[in-house]
Amino acid sequence: MTERLLESFLRHNGDRAAIVNLDGTMWSFDQVLGRALSVAQQLRARGDIAGRVVLLRTGADGLFSIADLAVLLAGGVPAVVPDLTSAQLESVWRVVDPAAVIDTTGRGAEPLTQTAMRHRTAVHLIDEPGCRPGGTPAQWRAVARRWAGARLEQTGAVVFTSGTTGTPRAVALSEAALVRGVRAWTRQWAVPPSRTMSYLPVSHVAQRIMGHTLMCLHGATVVVSTPERITADVAAHRPDTLLGVPQIFSRLAEASRNDETGRGLRSALGGVATAVNGGAALDRGVAAELRTRTGLRIVGAYGMTETTAPAFHQSDASRPGLGRPLNIEHRITGDGELQLRGPNLAAGYVQRWPLLRPVTGRDRWLSTGDLARVTDDGEVQLAGRLASAFKTSRGEVICPEPVEAHLLAHPLVTGACLLGHGLPRAVALVCAPATAAWPPGHVTALESELLAAAETARRHGEIPWSDLHAVRVVRDSWDALGLVTSTGKPRRQDITTHYHHLLRPEGARPCPGLNRPSPSFSSTWEGCSSPTASCSPSTPGPRHPVRRPENCANAGRSTPRSTPSNAVRSPPPPTSTTCATCSPST
Repeated sequence: MTERLLESFLRHNGDRAAIVNLDGTMWSFDQVLGRALSVAQQLRARGDIAGRVVLLRTGADGLFSIADLAVLLAGGVPAVVPDLTSAQLESVWRVVDPAAVIDTTGRGAEPLTQTAMRHRTAVHLIDEPGCRPGGTPAQWRAVARRWAGARLEQTGAVVFTSGTTGTPRAVALSEAALVRGVRAWTRQWAVPPSRTMSYLPVSHVAQRIMGHTLMCLHGATVVVSTPERITADVAAHRPDTLLGVPQIFSRLAEASRNDETGRGLRSALGGVATAVNGGAALDRGVAAELRTRTGLRIVGAYGMTETTAPAFHQSDASRPGLGRPLNIEHRITGDGELQLRGPNLAAGYVQRWPLLRPVTGRDRWLSTGDLARVTDDGEVQLAGRLASAFKTSRGEVICPEPVEAHLLAHPLVTGACLLGHGLPRAVALVCAPATAAWPPGHVTALESELLAAAETARRHGEIPWSDLHAVRVVRDSWDALGLVTSTGKPRRQDITTHYHHLLRPEGARPCPGLNRPSPSFSSTWEGCSSPTASCSPSTPGPRHPVRRPENCANAGRSTPRSTPSNAVRSPPPPTSTTCATCSPST
């Protein structure tokens, strides 16, 4: 018999801690259930929503779990809405035809609420006092069991893709696939999860799983936090399960270096049984530093919204491969694209609810959009994204992700985007708001430091060749400007448009001694089958055949930190580490 989320939730001890809120208050499983029933009753009172989509405007807090469970109890399908424009929301309404909107943010008249009013969609404004239930836990459980048993809808959630190229697509996840996928993934962990953190956007499927589904299936306690508080909250609440992205792990590594204030954090990280890296490749230097300093071992997870749950589990996130497939078949096409097939793939893309379009082709294979290769020992390694790979005006095909992951390891860098379509050579734009008050000379020195570090990493075979011409530091907040998705992925076209002046030849100052291909190499070198650093374009040696990027042994490899662990965290002085023929101010 298929396991259901509500039935699993109801099996847990009602007195057990389910959620620890930002203010430190704790809600037990019974208290969460009572509040969810209260909201479900409000939904049912406004009309039948069984089998209909209900949009959720909510944060990574306890009210998200209450709203999500309430929709399930009422027979509907929850769908968390990311930050979207009015035009994008109009598209969402046409596609999912929502029965209602639940807003737990208290932000008032925003595009979502305004769009709902135009379509005469009921909006439920929910806060903690407004969802306190009457009755007793025994009564709540009796009603919840009856409603859960009457639930017919098989879709457990609609999740919107991150939308780096336009309006996000609505992906329907079956409840059975979600449960199966998460169960298969957590069986790979050293111990079952009992205490996890929720601080990333819940519109992303990874945070939904780590901050909500683990509570439902495993009875894990969810500690609510924020990206700004994560280091302090990890030290205070000592989770045994932690989801992170490379930027968060870099922040944890930096905070753990302090001999005094980092003592509690180091101890807490040492007690984390399962730390999961997702979203992008983890810098090997950061992983090594955390393991050495705190004992934290980070695992990797590869998946996408369309795979419902992670499709691969890597026992060591600093390794270059994807790791063990989880109830999934995989193949690589002649164009180098990774494709997947298995029972846990998403039910489909919503065309007009409830009509779905399969996420797979006619042969039932899902095209991931990721370039990949298989090593001699059968390991699958990523080489970049088909959509983000670009060709320079000199004919070089570049996959930007490995270089971007390397740049993001620097403690001052909050975003990175490698661009070069139609340009003579590639230019890396890095977001570093902390440099806003720096003098120009110090910013230029940081640019030179980042460029030199990337070249050093390339020479050591740690990142593939990218024909990197220059690194440009920008002081804006990309998140505030809407230049990254909710998961931190760069919106490449928007960044290109916003900073077009920095991509002109006069806008990017090169370091002439760096990234200069040797005359002994073909100028159209795109990758190499040899895993050694001796086959890099600027190293003298035998000519290698031109290959696609996915055939390079170093492509997609997570990169080690090429600056020391005590990297610059204050305005750097001018340095001569770039090139003997130019100074940082050139």
